[in-house]
Amino acid sequence: MKKIRKIFYLLIFNLILIQATGAADQVGSLIEKLGDSNTFTREEIVTLLGEIADERAIEPLTKLMHNEDKVMRFSAAKALGIIGTERAVKELLKSAHSSNPEQKQIAIIALGMTGYDRNFDFLVSNLKDDNWQTRWATVISLGMLGQKRAIPYLKEFFNDSHFLSSTTQRYPIRETARAAVKSILSSINWHKPLSKGLKIARVQKKPLLVYFHIYQNEWCEKMEDWTLKDETIVSLAENFVCVKVNAYNKLSISNRYDVTLAPSIIVLGPEGNEISRASGYVTVKSLEDNLKYSLEQLQKKDQLKSWWNSANTLMDRSKIDEAIPILQKIIANDSADKSGLLANAKFTLAYCYGKRRKYRQSIKEFTELFTDYPDYEKGDKVLYCLGLSYLKSGKYQKGIDALETIQIKYPDSKIVLNAEYLLKKLRR
Repeated sequence: MKKIRKIFYLLIFNLILIQATGAADQVGSLIEKLGDSNTFTREEIVTLLGEIADERAIEPLTKLMHNEDKVMRFSAAKALGIIGTERAVKELLKSAHSSNPEQKQIAIIALGMTGYDRNFDFLVSNLKDDNWQTRWATVISLGMLGQKRAIPYLKEFFNDSHFLSSTTQRYPIRETARAAVKSILSSINWHKPLSKGLKIARVQKKPLLVYFHIYQNEWCEKMEDWTLKDETIVSLAENFVCVKVNAYNKLSISNRYDVTLAPSIIVLGPEGNEISRASGYVTVKSLEDNLKYSLEQLQKKDQLKSWWNSANTLMDRSKIDEAIPILQKIIANDSADKSGLLANAKFTLAYCYGKRRKYRQSIKEFTELFTDYPDYEKGDKVLYCLGLSYLKSGKYQKGIDALETIQIKYPDSKIVLNAEYLLKKLRR
């Protein structure tokens, strides 16, 4: 049996790769084989369709949720939960509103697998269902969804005594609720989809931790069972908005971030810019170092922004002498320009030197700026200020050269009028 399953798992990856390259006919062939008389074969095909996550599989999988075979019903619901697209969630929600208790219960469990935050309120509402098995399914689902906000609701069942199993003489809802809370507390609080995670990150001004994974992949499972369950990692993850992305189900997202290997973890800034990346299986220590580095980089960036805002405030109040050391500090602490402020800081510092008649320093900063940032958006202003600094320091020809360069390189700039006016005066 293990050998057969191994063959099927290899088939999973082959089919996923085929789907990723656009060989759509394979999905149609699999759907046709759902009519196979062998139950095991049908079950494995359902699993494959869940892994491939082609939209065409949703309709046949939805129909299978009403199959007379109980195994097929559960397998189909699980596959829809793994697919987890908007359409799959919509179909699961329809079944979760069914008057058939079993249909409702398997759909509720599958909704927890999708990872979609938006299912939370609906799931919580089912904790009051009259059917104990529906309440039990809901507790399971909330545990899989993994949202910490579910903990107060789940704790209400810690002493639940509404149903006692006559077979085991135990209270299944009570025990499942305790296990769910334990799982949530020892797990990262994942969000889905990525678009929602990006919005939360912008609002909360927090970085994103995006985990790209594949179901039933040995290394992804190791990451999830060990590295991502470690107390240190779970604690560090609270500083991030964490999002899980199925690397194959969401090929457009994988391609956008150039993800070619799963598992992979990418840390993005609140604006969506990449800060760090870890591809393949990552140990606890390695991921801990990676996350700490990312937080340090963001903290440094925030500090640089704070300095930049202070320098601008001082400039607005004409406190140039106080602004200069702050601008120097920004430049000294961000030589790699990770903040994106370096060019503006250099421009402002050079301007300040000019205002304080430190023309040699002003010329040096403007010249370096023009050389290092040839496409700088304020290039015309850089040349104009450089020209003025040359003229005021008595280097007239260099000043003229700088002003003439404005005419050549920025003929449509508003600054060119000022440059032409100065050139006319100099040529009289």
